[in-house]
Amino acid sequence: DDESTVTEVLERRKEITANQLTLLGQFFHLSPIRFFS
Repeated sequence: DDESTVTEVLERRKEITANQLTLLGQFFHLSPIRFFS
């Protein structure tokens, strides 16, 4: 089923994006000076 495969890929992509945003948030929280200088 193509539709189910696409849905799985989209869901996985959402998870990956969420993880990246979380990591970016942690990095930003740990070193805010680097972003503003």
